[in-house]
Amino acid sequence: VYSLGTTVVVYTVTDASGNVTTCSFTVTVEDEEAPNLECPEPFMLVLDLNCEGEIPDLQDSIEVSDNCTLGQDITYTQSPTAGDPVSGVGVRTVTITVSDSSGNSTSCEVDIEYVDETAPELDCPDDIIVEADEECVYVLEDFTGQAIVTDNCTNSTEITVTQDPIAGTELEGVGEYDITITATDESGNSSTCVFVVEIIDVTDPEITCPQDIIVSTDPGICEADVSIDIPAVSDNCELEGF
Repeated sequence: VYSLGTTVVVYTVTDASGNVTTCSFTVTVEDEEAPNLECPEPFMLVLDLNCEGEIPDLQDSIEVSDNCTLGQDITYTQSPTAGDPVSGVGVRTVTITVSDSSGNSTSCEVDIEYVDETAPELDCPDDIIVEADEECVYVLEDFTGQAIVTDNCTNSTEITVTQDPIAGTELEGVGEYDITITATDESGNSSTCVFVVEIIDVTDPEITCPQDIIVSTDPGICEADVSIDIPAVSDNCELEGF
């Protein structure tokens, strides 16, 4: 068995008279077998508050062996290199290459998915006071455009903003109503805030009095028992009484 490298083999022949002849040749054993390389499975990394991250060093995540070269002598490289900046969500593929001392190499690829788990920042409109209409109803406006929303990864124009109850909902009666605004970014992260719509009634009640009444005094007394109809009254919201 010959080890890696070049070995000189010498043959010597001697005849019965003691004459000797020698010859030599070399045996060269070359390593043409690439290292065995096992890459890690795809994995996820979370981007920071600026929607940024970096490529990790994957050297400690691989398993590598070689028929000739010891592990500490195997050369490791990766592309992109560890520490390279990453900006924005998406999948980045890292190529890992290992080479033995004979120059044989093996490569594999690792997919790293960079994700956004930061919810948008959301400020609701201020609480407002609105007036009920002639039927004591307020038709809810669309307040989504008044919310102030930003996100670390998603452009503001791409953030979905909704409200509950939705615009066009008829709120009946005076009082305070909670309106919930929700902002959702492209990664599905969401934030909510609540503001109050207070409905007030500024419409005066309507009353129709009876016609003027003229009657005679009751017999023998200086007064009269008069029956008066109840006035016709109405209000757009609610009456408390006379």
